[in-house]
Amino acid sequence: PTSGTGLGRASTTPRVILGGLTVSTPPLCIATPTAPANNAINVINSTFSWPATSGSPTGYRFSLGTNPEGNNIISNQDLGLVTTHNIGSGILLPSTQYFWSVTPYNDNGSASSCTIWSFTSASAPNCATNLLPANNATNVALNATLSWTAPTNPSATSYDVFMGLSESNLTLVGNVTTTTINVSPPLPANTVVFWRVVPKNVMGDATGCT
Repeated sequence: PTSGTGLGRASTTPRVILGGLTVSTPPLCIATPTAPANNAINVINSTFSWPATSGSPTGYRFSLGTNPEGNNIISNQDLGLVTTHNIGSGILLPSTQYFWSVTPYNDNGSASSCTIWSFTSASAPNCATNLLPANNATNVALNATLSWTAPTNPSATSYDVFMGLSESNLTLVGNVTTTTINVSPPLPANTVVFWRVVPKNVMGDATGCT
């Protein structure tokens, strides 16, 4: 409306335009990793994973180290928008404490003060136990199945099996992921045969196995 003076003065009533609001903040930190769990022990897997966080992240940066800051091996590697990362073989050393973190980011910046998690890698496995046929067994079938009990904490991922007619001259006859192996070709009759099982994992081979 205009004033009564006839001067055509414009109205001073304000106009309100409703519209959407855009929040311009970085994403939130990840509260808890998926794997390895925080403070996990005997870790042999080189794949790391975490849940997606809130706050519309567009990517994650990954860090790993033996220093408390967790960044002297891998520092802020940009992985893109993924929630898993394999660092490859040969990076994790046996029986070593590691620290790692994942930092979400988007166009508004990076999450800040995110938790640094830790884990301890496994060692090489112990020797197998309960080997059958037992030491000094007699009348063993020529086509015998050899078996043993797997070590635990840390576990083995495979086994080298050696056989021979001399304890000092054994030959690798197979690598298996189970705890049995069938003798092939058959054992020689009326002969003393020596055999050994060596458990293995990504950290190395068991030592001192008899």
